[in-house]
Amino acid sequence: MANAAEAANPGEKLSREEIWRRYPNEWVILVDCDWVNCMTTAGVVYGHSPDKKEARRMAKGLRDYGFYWTGEMVSPILWYLTHVRPGL
Repeated sequence: MANAAEAANPGEKLSREEIWRRYPNEWVILVDCDWVNCMTTAGVVYGHSPDKKEARRMAKGLRDYGFYWTGEMVSPILWYLTHVRPGL
């Protein structure tokens, strides 16, 4: 479920590893991000939700933020092969 209190009052800057540990399998909105070689290394969690649409709604109006999925990445081809019924 989305955390509206966090979205209204962002907290401390966390490392990428800590964010992934605290918010497994969720969409996370980060502000005040630190970057090294085009990769986010830390940030402040502005909001989070397991629902992508809800997380996008929380990010509406933000200008400079990161939007990340903390769960397992699945290949689009693998997803298609496991979700589309044969013969369609």
